[in-house]
Amino acid sequence: FRRVLFRSPYTFGMVTWEVRLVTTSGLGLGPVWQVNRTFEVDPMAPSVLGADVERYDHRVPAADQRFEIEVMDHVLLPSSLQAMVWFEWRDDQNGDGWPDPGEHRAVDLHPPADLTKPTGVYTLLLDDRSGIDGERVGVFITGTDEAGHALQDGGGAQRTEHLFIYQLGPERAPSLPSGGFALEGGPRSILHPGTVYTAHVEMEEPNGLSDLNKVEVHLAADSASSPMTVVWDVEEEVCRSTTALVIVHDCDMVGPMGKAGPFDDEFTLVIEFELSWTTPDLDSLTRTPGAILKIGRAHV
Repeated sequence: FRRVLFRSPYTFGMVTWEVRLVTTSGLGLGPVWQVNRTFEVDPMAPSVLGADVERYDHRVPAADQRFEIEVMDHVLLPSSLQAMVWFEWRDDQNGDGWPDPGEHRAVDLHPPADLTKPTGVYTLLLDDRSGIDGERVGVFITGTDEAGHALQDGGGAQRTEHLFIYQLGPERAPSLPSGGFALEGGPRSILHPGTVYTAHVEMEEPNGLSDLNKVEVHLAADSASSPMTVVWDVEEEVCRSTTALVIVHDCDMVGPMGKAGPFDDEFTLVIEFELSWTTPDLDSLTRTPGAILKIGRAHV
């Protein structure tokens, strides 16, 4: 006998294979000369759709820290998936404060009750009470489905590939230090249109930069009709002017060690801008700058 390999067709649903013996010498055949087997073809790999935690987040330590990860597979959901978990206080072998390959340990996920649905929620339970305020936990998901396809979009072991990483600590509010808005070169009583200026906006967020959603800088915070707003989107890392009166040349969020990281709790937004020549002259009236930090639905 010779072993023969067949490639299944790229399709969904049930497929039947038939194996038939045919005599070429005129002799008779035995009692079993034809065999049929029916299989369900699964051409798609399972994939992670999302989780009930932000990619960078924070949590209060708990004995039963719970996370829900939604997975999709069109034919049959995997019966077993694993979370590769990194506790900074236990697994950070090189002491750099970030997860690296070889520093994770496997934890089984709890699968959904019904694996025949196209999507299901897998549950991860962790006990992170051994960590102290400010330490981190990193997670990525791995495994295969019943057809042998490896899970997609579950993250990886490199520090930029994790599915999510969170910092231990309570919920705290962001703040703007007194005098946190300043123009480079010192205070100015007059800003001329067509001249490029650099503004520095200092901020503090005990839960880290990633906890912020947007930063709004108002060059005319005391003008309800035209606050001359510049918005920094934390996730996209871009600045946008909401008015034709302000032209933004460049923006950057700077932390203590250069570019601000997701868990930096002190950082400065640096904005290069100029005023348009269409900016109206308000005679003796002045414009007062201000800023708003937005976190979720709340802001300060």
